[in-house]
Amino acid sequence: MILTRKTIISLIAFVLVSTTIGTTLVITLNNNTEFQTNLLNSPEIVHHNGYDLILETFLWRDFMPGSNSEGSDLMAIIFIIAENAMEFPQSIDAVRMWIFNGEDVWETDLEDLPEDYPKNNNELVKRADGGPKWETKISVDVVIKLRTIQGENYFIKAINQYIEETW
Repeated sequence: MILTRKTIISLIAFVLVSTTIGTTLVITLNNNTEFQTNLLNSPEIVHHNGYDLILETFLWRDFMPGSNSEGSDLMAIIFIIAENAMEFPQSIDAVRMWIFNGEDVWETDLEDLPEDYPKNNNELVKRADGGPKWETKISVDVVIKLRTIQGENYFIKAINQYIEETW
């Protein structure tokens, strides 16, 4: 593959921007259908070591009076649920998230919640914040990258997830 000067400059700019803004990235696909199609073709149920894993989300922006008058950045809490288990398997973790809003995509790492956050024994709960200021009351598609302790990657999606407003 031959890289043109323009391509090299674009790649350098991408790396600089990516490292500057940390692990959160908002990109416009500009008809990059291969990228979008691969992620959006992820299953809605992942079968791993006898467990059936599903994804549920809570997406919102906060408009509480006294805070930012334009509302907060997009925030997410994701729940990976082992439907047929009493305990969530310790061998798998959720590490990355993509939220698709038309051609715009928010890509970010997922973070652990505090230990005392209430959750069921059969679910893994993660969070992300610092997302874009997209409109609320819209539906988006969410894809999560799961990684096992053996280094295997799985992708799971939840479609038509609603972005809420909190006050």
